[in-house]
Amino acid sequence: MSSRRSLFLFVAIAIWVLAACNWTVGDCYPREEWTSGAGAGPGSEPIPVFSSSASGDFGDAPSGERQDASEQKIQCNKTDSSEEEEEEHPKDSSESPTNGTCSGPGDTTGDGHTYVFCSDRCSSKCPPAGVNGFSPNIFRFVTTITDDGTGESGGWQKASVRLKIKRWVEVYPEFWECPQMTFGMPLRNRAQGQISADEAARISADVASKATRKVMRANPTIPQGIYCAMLKDEMDISLRKRVGGSRVTQP
Repeated sequence: MSSRRSLFLFVAIAIWVLAACNWTVGDCYPREEWTSGAGAGPGSEPIPVFSSSASGDFGDAPSGERQDASEQKIQCNKTDSSEEEEEEHPKDSSESPTNGTCSGPGDTTGDGHTYVFCSDRCSSKCPPAGVNGFSPNIFRFVTTITDDGTGESGGWQKASVRLKIKRWVEVYPEFWECPQMTFGMPLRNRAQGQISADEAARISADVASKATRKVMRANPTIPQGIYCAMLKDEMDISLRKRVGGSRVTQP
């Protein structure tokens, strides 16, 4: 009975040792680098030899047989599933927009018809400060109601525009145009007095440029449709503050 227990214990230890040799925590080495154990017969697979007096952790390579890391690198405990996962989800991809640089010619002067917004890394693609915005020339105000000279304000003028946006926050720029918006102002009010078409255009361009920058800075990757809706609301609020009785509407 005692001999059976000893035999069972020996088999269990042997299985545990073999499993430990096939699954490593530290560095690992080719099987051919291990010395053959005593009693290994011809054609038998080399068996790791462990010394109780040896220093280091379990599984360390035999003394004098460790290869230079630059010569050979072995991947231990790697399964087929881990290889497939690396192929599907590479750690680094040169095609990823976040790893590239801004591509293509930039807008160094600005055309006055398009607001160009750039992230920090794409700043070289934007016009310099002071010219990155809408020009008053795109706001062509026409009088729709004449001023009869009575009351605190009188008359009405308006200009309809389609504001163009260019956003450059990744490798390639995005272009879009917001639906038509109408800027409306009185010809005269108590705070500003007479408001000419040129003055109305200047105020509108300034309001549109500042509102565009404010909305885009708050969320540089905002979807285009949501951006246009938020821009309209922001311009309406800003224009009402600048000129009493004015507003921004959409058909």
